Amino acid sequence: MTTLSAPAGNPAALDESVRQYLVTERALERAASDIASSIAEGSGRAIEAASNRSGKAQSALAQAHGRYQGARAALQDYSVELHRFHADANAAIRDEEAAQAHLHWAQYQLDHAEQQLRVASMNPNDPYTTEEWRHAHLVARNAVDHAQQASADAHTEYAAALSRLDSAAHSTMRRIVAAFEGTNDGWRDYANEAINAFTHLLDDLAEWAISFLQEVLTLVAQAVAIFLVAVLVAAAVIAFAIVLVQLLVILAAVVAAIVVLAIVALVAVLAELMLLFSVGARALLTANTLGLKGLDRIRFVVNALEAACPPLALFILSRIENELSKPVPDVREIDPSTLTADKVKALGALDTDAPEDVADLLEWAGIVDDVGGDAQAVVDVARIVDEQGDVSWIVTLPSTEDWVLGGDKGAPNDLDADLMLILYPELRCQYEEAVLKAMGQAGIPQGDPVVLAGWSLGGIMGGSLIESHAGGYNYAGLVCAGSPIDHLAISPNIPVLQVKHMLDPVHRADMIDDVPDTAHHLSVWDGPRSDGASTDIKTGNLMGHKNTDYVDTLQDHLRYNATNGGPDLNSDFAVVLPVDDPTTPEHVVVEHTQYAFSE
Repeated sequence: MTTLSAPAGNPAALDESVRQYLVTERALERAASDIASSIAEGSGRAIEAASNRSGKAQSALAQAHGRYQGARAALQDYSVELHRFHADANAAIRDEEAAQAHLHWAQYQLDHAEQQLRVASMNPNDPYTTEEWRHAHLVARNAVDHAQQASADAHTEYAAALSRLDSAAHSTMRRIVAAFEGTNDGWRDYANEAINAFTHLLDDLAEWAISFLQEVLTLVAQAVAIFLVAVLVAAAVIAFAIVLVQLLVILAAVVAAIVVLAIVALVAVLAELMLLFSVGARALLTANTLGLKGLDRIRFVVNALEAACPPLALFILSRIENELSKPVPDVREIDPSTLTADKVKALGALDTDAPEDVADLLEWAGIVDDVGGDAQAVVDVARIVDEQGDVSWIVTLPSTEDWVLGGDKGAPNDLDADLMLILYPELRCQYEEAVLKAMGQAGIPQGDPVVLAGWSLGGIMGGSLIESHAGGYNYAGLVCAGSPIDHLAISPNIPVLQVKHMLDPVHRADMIDDVPDTAHHLSVWDGPRSDGASTDIKTGNLMGHKNTDYVDTLQDHLRYNATNGGPDLNSDFAVVLPVDDPTTPEHVVVEHTQYAFSE
C-alpha cells in the first residue's frame, strides 16, 4: 500500500487572497458612498450633469462590488473547506504512519512466533510450549490484521477528505461564474471599457513623455557613475595585484618550508621503520638462537622493539592499562528493535541457517561482525540437536571492529583485546570475560561438545579459550581464518582448521609462517600454496585479509577435495554438522541466540 502524500494547497495563501478581495469590496463601497455625498448638496446645471455622471459611476461600482462580493464569499467558503481538508488529511497521514509502525513490529512478532512454533512442533514431548507459541502466533496474526486494517482506514479517510475538497472546489467555481454573469451589462460594459481605455491612453502618453526625459537624465548620470567606478576598480586591481604578488612570495616560502619539513619527517619515519625492522629481525634471530618459542619468543621480540622505540612501548602500555581498568561488560540477549533494518535482515538469515559445512561457520563470523560493528560485540550461540537427541554447540566470535586510534568506541573486540590476547593471555580482557558470560547465559553444559568459529581476532579468541580450557567447557574444535594462533599450545586431539592467505601478514603476527599439518591440525591456503585447490591469490583489502575472501578460499578447497578425492575437511567437525536422514521422522534442530555487550 502506497504512503499517503502531504495534502496539497496552501490555506494561509488562500486566506490572504480572500482578505484582499474583502479590502477591494470595501473600497468599492466607500467609493460609491463618496461619489454620492459629493453631489448631495448644491444646484445648477453643472451639479445636475455631475449628478448624472456620478449615477453611472455608482452603477458601475455597484456592479463591480457585486462581482467582488460574490467571488469573495465563494472563496471564503472554499477556504473553510481547505482548512478542513488539511486537518482531516494530516490526521489520516498520522494514523497511517502509526499503523505502518505497528505493522512493522507486528510482522516481526509474527515471523518470530512462526519460527518458534516450527521449532516447538518438532518436540512432541512438550505440547505446552507448542500451544503457547500457537497462541502467540494467533495474537501476532491478529495484530498484523488490525494494523493493515488501520492503514486501509487511513487511506479511506484521506480519500473521503479529498473528495469533499473536490466537491467544494466545483461549487466555488460555479458561484464565482454566477457572480460575474449576474452583474455583466454586455455591450455597455465593453463601451465603458473602450472609453476608459482611451482616457488611460492619453494619461499614459503624458506619463511616457515625462518618464522619457527622466530616463535620459538617469542614463547620463549612470554613465558618469560607471566611469568613476571603472577608475576606482582599476586602482583596486592594481593594488590587489601588488598584494597578491607579495602573498605569492610568502606562500612560496611557506610551501618550500613545508616540503622540507615533510621530507625531513618522511626520512625520520623511514629511518625509524628501518631501525625497527632491523631490531625486530635481530631480536627474532636471537630468540631462535636462544631456543625461545611461542609466547616467550613473541614477548622477547616485542620488548626489543619497545626498547628501540619508546613511543611504541608507551602506546602498548597505555592500551593495556586502559583495558585492565574497565569492568566486565554487561551481557544481554540482543534486542532487534535497536538495530537497523539491514542488520535485522542479517540476523533473520542467521537464525534460520543450519550449518552444512565448515565454510558456513566462517560465513557466520562475517555476519556477527556486520551486526555488531564498532558499537558493540555480538556473539552467536547455536544449539544443535541431531536426530538421536545428542546436543552440540557452535559459538561464533567477532573479529577486530575498533582500532581505537580515532577514539575508543563501544565494541570490546578492539585493538586492546588483540594486544592482551597475543602478549598477555594470562590476563583476561573484557572480550574474553564477556564471551564466557554469554556461554554461561546460553546454558551450555560442561559436557556438551563446543566448536568455536571466528576469523582474525575471533580466531585468536577461540584458540586462547581452547588453550586455557576457559570455563571448563568441552571444546571440540576451532575453525578460523587469518588468525595468528600457531604459537598456542592447543591439544593435538582437538581439531583445528585454519585458512591462510599468502599476502596476509595478520596470521603471521606470531612470527610463524608455516607449521606442518598434523592429523587434526590443518591449514589451507590460496594461490600456489593451495596445491591447485584455490589458484587465485586473494587480494581483498589489499592483502587478502577479508572475511568473504577467506570463505571463498575454504569453499574452493571443499569443492576441489570433493571432486579430486582430497581430505574431507568437514569430518573433524561432524559433531556440529549432523546430516538429516530423510528416511526417518526425526529432524536436526538448530537454535540460534545472539548476545551483545559493550565496554
